[in-house]
Order: sequence, then structure tokens, then C-alpha cells
Amino acid sequence: MMMVLLSIFLFSFFYSERKRKSENLQKIKNGRALEVKLFFLIAVVGVALFLLEVGMGFANPEKDEVLEDLGRGHIIFYSAAMLGLPLAVAMRMKVMGGILFSLLLFNVYIGFRSNFAVSMIAVGVWYCGVHRDLVVRNIGKVSFLLLSFGLFMFLYKTIAYAVKAGMWELVSDRLFDSETYFYMIANSEPFITQSILNEVVGRGFQTSWDHIYSSVYQLLFFSSSLGASAISFNDRFQFELFGNVGYGMGSNIWAQMWSAGGWPLLLLMICLFNLILIFGNKTLKSRDAMFSAGLAPIFSYWAFYIHRNDLSYMLGLSKRLLVVWILCAILSRIMRRRPLIAS
Repeated sequence: MMMVLLSIFLFSFFYSERKRKSENLQKIKNGRALEVKLFFLIAVVGVALFLLEVGMGFANPEKDEVLEDLGRGHIIFYSAAMLGLPLAVAMRMKVMGGILFSLLLFNVYIGFRSNFAVSMIAVGVWYCGVHRDLVVRNIGKVSFLLLSFGLFMFLYKTIAYAVKAGMWELVSDRLFDSETYFYMIANSEPFITQSILNEVVGRGFQTSWDHIYSSVYQLLFFSSSLGASAISFNDRFQFELFGNVGYGMGSNIWAQMWSAGGWPLLLLMICLFNLILIFGNKTLKSRDAMFSAGLAPIFSYWAFYIHRNDLSYMLGLSKRLLVVWILCAILSRIMRRRPLIAS
């Protein structure tokens, strides 16, 4: 991980651009409010399909049982809400932003925190990019908000089951138990994903390339239905290295690269990772909020969420968001009958 961090500093040192000029936010609002409404409508359609798929089963506290019933309606629902929230913030559309925010909180209740977390990170990244001076002047308040957000995301995992089961006494006990806060840090995903990397490197664990090249199947539509399913890196390491762990541990893309290709593949992935961040930085500087804010969740996934996933899962996440983004862009272009990129 130190090598990854060092690479980010090196790439940022050699990559520089002139300071971005302030944008005319009112002009942007007039240009991209339609897309926010379209993301909202797509999310509503997704919610309707999701409810048809699971009914009231979403209230089941057993997440594994909920997962069995989930279909594409859920994917449409959270993808549109994730993309729409940063754009709503950019357009200063408080009502739409509040609704999309509530939909993502509903998804947290269902059992999926990462979509809400990544969308909120995207909001923060966009806001810091556009209002950099304001953020610096209010660094104390910004730091407090970041810490509060992080605390909520870690803490909710420890009480999620009790909340869905209506065990409010247990929720209260855990909130006022100091051991809860130690547990939520010690057993948080950053420590788990780091332990995966430590074990893979420390024990010289090696795999074939099947979980690397099969990742391309994620770029296809309905690949699993066609018999072309991607192979998870977790399927290769967890039984061998963590056979006594009774739950899914996620993954670690750096451990995946190391196990399959050693230093050459790891260094190649580090370079690709930084190039994606550079491209994301360029979109963040776009004068069109559909690109700067609308694409921010995709690049936030690659910047912040990549470390606990493998390559196939990252490509799958990116494809889902990009498909919904393209759908919204096409619909808005048809409705406006003018070029996609604002002049």
C-alpha cells in the first residue's frame, strides 16, 4: 500500500495543470437541471422494479436472503441515485438532492452502505474542487463533517442487523458500549483488506491468470446468462488463506495483481490506477457539470473503493454506472435536441 501511495504522489508531482477558473454556476444550473430530473425518474423506475422483485423482503435483517431476491431493478435504483446526487448538489437543486439522498439512505437500510458512501465522497470531491478556497477557510467544519460521516459509516455496520430487526434496546446498548467503537475499527474493512495483502505477500500465495482475464466478461451485457461469468479473486484466496473465516472478506486488488503476475503486473496496475485518477481529475475540471459532478461517483469508486475489490468487481461497478449515465445523457439530448456538451 505504501507503494500505491507513493505512486500517487509521484504522478501528481509530474502531472500539473493551470488553476481552474471559477465557473458560472447559474449557467450550469440552466444547462443540466434536466439531467438531475432524469436521474431521479430512472431511480424511481428502479425502485418500482426493485419492489416488484423483493416486495417487503427488503426489510429482512438477513442480508444473504435479501441478496437472493435482488435483480436489475436494485442496480438501476442505486446507480441513478448515486449519479444524480452530486449533480443535484452542483445544480443547487435542494429538493431533488434531498430525495436522492433519502433513496441512498434507504439503500443503506436495505444493507448496502458503499453506494451511499461513494456518492457522498463524490459530492465532497466535486465541492472541494469547485469551492477550494471556501473549504480551506472552513477546514475545521469540513474536518468535523468528514469525521462524523466516517463514524456513521463504520458505526452503522455494527447496528444494521438490530435496526432492521427492530431490536432497539440492543441498538441503544451498542451505541453506549465503548467496546462497540473498538470493534468497529478493529474489524473494519481497511484492516481486513490489508490483512489479505499481508497474507498473500507474506505466504507467497500464487494463482493462475483466470481471475484476471475473465474480468473482461464484466464489460459484456448479461455475460453470466451467456455462461461467461468472471472469476472472483476471493474464490481463489479465502479458502486457502482464511478458511476459518465464516463470512465473505471482500478482496484486495493489489494482492490480486501480486498473486497472478508478481511485480510486473502489480506495477502495471499501479500505473493504470494513476492514469484513471488523472483522467478523473480532468473530468472534474470540466465546465459541464454532467461530466464534473455526474461522473464523479465512477472515479470515486476507482480512487477510494478499489482497494477492497478485485478487477472484475471494479469493472462491473463502473459499467453499471456508466450505462445509466449514458442512458441519461441520451435521453436529455433527445429531449433538448442539442449537443450533449454545454458550450
